[in-house]
Amino acid sequence: MILDTQQDEHDLHFFLETVSQPSICPCCGSIKGDIVGYGRDMQIFMDTPMYGKRVGLHINRRRMKCRECSSTFFEPLPDMHEKHRSTKRLIEHIEKRVLRDTFTRIADDIGLDESTIRVIFSEYATHRQRSHHPITPRILGIDEAHLFHLYRCVLADVEKRTIIDLLENRSAIHVANYLRRMPNKNRIKTVCIDMWQPYRDAAKAILPEAKIVIDKFHIVRYASDALESARKDLRKTLTDKQRRGLMHDRFALLKRPDKLNAHEYLVLNHWLGYPTMRLAYELKESFYNLFDNSPGRQAAEQEYGAWLKRITPDIKSFFEPLTRAVENWHEEIFAYFDFLPNPVTNAYTESLNNLIKLINKNGRGYKFDVLRAKILFSDGVRKVITPKFNRHPSSIASMMDMFVSEAGADYQIRDHGSDIYTLIQKILNGSFFP
Repeated sequence: MILDTQQDEHDLHFFLETVSQPSICPCCGSIKGDIVGYGRDMQIFMDTPMYGKRVGLHINRRRMKCRECSSTFFEPLPDMHEKHRSTKRLIEHIEKRVLRDTFTRIADDIGLDESTIRVIFSEYATHRQRSHHPITPRILGIDEAHLFHLYRCVLADVEKRTIIDLLENRSAIHVANYLRRMPNKNRIKTVCIDMWQPYRDAAKAILPEAKIVIDKFHIVRYASDALESARKDLRKTLTDKQRRGLMHDRFALLKRPDKLNAHEYLVLNHWLGYPTMRLAYELKESFYNLFDNSPGRQAAEQEYGAWLKRITPDIKSFFEPLTRAVENWHEEIFAYFDFLPNPVTNAYTESLNNLIKLINKNGRGYKFDVLRAKILFSDGVRKVITPKFNRHPSSIASMMDMFVSEAGADYQIRDHGSDIYTLIQKILNGSFFP
């Protein structure tokens, strides 16, 4: 029952009383005759905004006493959330906004403390996490993202180009514990990783039957790094005039030959006039070609053996990181060729890196748990595939077959995680960060 209303520039206040008293003691279950009034207390509960103003409900709430068990209690308010002193519909309103707006703005609009909004977010994220069960992929990608000054582990469905989850760190224990909890682990046939030992240790321990593959991007870049080291070493011996004539020279050396423009081609030819650089460049290109053109594993390993013999002592140190990596990760690197002509590769890596750059640029002030929830649970980012049922069965029998088949995997709603390209678009159009 409304007793009074008041308003000012920013707030609406409703003064209320309940019209009926409780009939059962919540402590012992005694009925109405044993329950008596024990005073009143004015309590404030926040409600959803109206007319652009914050709403406060001032409830003159009864305090009751049970003569049977001598306990005292407030009359129940089933539409109120006691912990947060808000209506339940306000909590639902906050949950809808919490992944697309800042905590400060929500707190200002509603009249709750920012810390309360954060607690509501935490409870909501925990609730969403319980129902977060993306389909276990056939090809699992394990990568990392440098977010908020730390490397975080990113688990992805390589085939669907989606993010399955983000882990706070990339240690072997954290990754192994996550893999252990994944449903239908035997569905994972391949694990695509970079050359980070904890990933390999975790995958071998939890997914012993899965084949581990190093994405070619993570190994061929060592060849570019070797060429860049050779360039820097030679550049130290050049005069200032010679260096000025080679502005932006590194790009000409690192680009593939078919991507060069006329100016870059001239710069490249200038550098190739130095015998050391010519050999380093040819080694870089032939290593790339090894991955681009080898028809299978045996041929690739033979080509690599011949490639190794071409490295001369004067440039050996530049290529040592590459040769050491191949020595330490030989099985996983050359496993790439076992899947030809359909190689396993983290093709999403470039998009993932773009996503990380955008998040670091726009996500200042966020904490990891908030960003993780936004990436995983924001509206419109999930790649969900719903079954296509036969809408016109030709007979009663075929209709029954259709319903029986719904229990099968082919007729389940499939959640593949958060689509990387959709996330990038939402950030670019300003709908991801408020």
